[in-house]
Amino acid sequence: MPSGGRFRFDRFELDLQAKSLTCDGVPIPLAAIDIELLGAFVKAPGIVLTKDQLIEATWRGPSVGYNSLEKGLVRVRRALDADNHERYIETARRAGYCFTASVSRDDDADAEIAPHRAFIEGRAWLQTFRSDDISKARAALERALARRPYDATIHVGLANAYWLEYERTRADATPDKASLNRAYTHAMEARRLAPDYAEAHCTLGVILDRMGRRDEGLAALDRGVKLEPHRWVHHFRLTLVAWGDDRLRAAHDTIAKAGECPLARVLAAMVYVARAHRGDARREIHLGLAEAGDINDDSPYSVVALDWISGLLYFDERRDDDALRAWRRELAREPRGHLYARECAANVWYAIGAYHLRRGEKDDARAAFEEALSRVPLHAVSHAGLLLLEPADRRGSLSAELPRTMELAIAHAILLVDIGETAKAVQLLLMALDMAPPGNAGWIIPIEPLLYVSRDPEMWAPVLSKLKKRAL
Repeated sequence: MPSGGRFRFDRFELDLQAKSLTCDGVPIPLAAIDIELLGAFVKAPGIVLTKDQLIEATWRGPSVGYNSLEKGLVRVRRALDADNHERYIETARRAGYCFTASVSRDDDADAEIAPHRAFIEGRAWLQTFRSDDISKARAALERALARRPYDATIHVGLANAYWLEYERTRADATPDKASLNRAYTHAMEARRLAPDYAEAHCTLGVILDRMGRRDEGLAALDRGVKLEPHRWVHHFRLTLVAWGDDRLRAAHDTIAKAGECPLARVLAAMVYVARAHRGDARREIHLGLAEAGDINDDSPYSVVALDWISGLLYFDERRDDDALRAWRRELAREPRGHLYARECAANVWYAIGAYHLRRGEKDDARAAFEEALSRVPLHAVSHAGLLLLEPADRRGSLSAELPRTMELAIAHAILLVDIGETAKAVQLLLMALDMAPPGNAGWIIPIEPLLYVSRDPEMWAPVLSKLKKRAL
């Protein structure tokens, strides 16, 4: 990315072409790399930049750690104001850093600033994981790419934007496969342009996994993590794809390098649930909730699923009121618009339906199951929940339109358990797990609210054993 242009703020002038900083015309000694770091800020005033974005915008090539960035920040802040380090570059809690001064630029900088700002804004929107921000991110990155078609970082940004557009439709009858294919094209182009660009490899890895090419995806992720082992985001992407011990290692590496990552806690808890290690799952969720903060927290990032899983654990312990409180907290987060909020809300409403069903409150149960289906019409277990409200001898069957997934097998098992055919339900899920590809299929079975696994652990032992082996 070219680095020319002159920028003015307060009493300072920054000339990126000459690699100089002056204050009232007096030169301020600053190394060239620190000039680049300051340049990343002045090109995007008022925008919160993450550590990873600053590293990408400044070092662009060699692998550096957060320690290098932090030392650079100290030098730049000291050069701008030795007495007040936060005067120009403020720390945004749990998010990154923001340049707060008003910036003007000469005409020669305009050609550079537009694509750079579009790139930075696009990447910032992607970081929120908010559904409404994804389209904005894609549009901004497309604008940047039009000016810089051979910039690998912009191709990676677009690969992530298109992958996330696919993710928000993955529970629909017709997921947006076109966006997934575009994501793959941009990730491959980024890797061609920059063969040692770690984020290109890691982004491609997640996309390949979503395309059903899990082994290739893990190989790409392994390559990316080895290229830049210090970057938490690479470990997080590995967490999304890996399972068992590999997922736990990646999740805990993510948290260790990022300081906190509630979604990594959710992904780790899923492994512990599959292993029927409820105490470990509870610990991860408790820590994730502490990291996530209050529902009304002003953090730009939203989180999902923590209170959903917490409620499932309570419900399995027959602490119904605690479960309901947790699920209501999860639903209170839905308006924040997280990418997976719609899916998560459907899961929560289904669980609330199970709560009411257990209490014999059929009208409330029906309303809850219908709320779930209003969000995800193909939510198989909610369809099973509605069938449970009918007398067994007049009960219909699950729709043939439901996709043949592990969730559908669980829905069939729920109906079998309700009529006392638990042995058949066990055999059904054993066959479904045998047919499922490696990964997290069926992880929820130990605490699925309408299977009642904990009531008869001996009967369910073969399924629990198979799940545990898959999660090692």
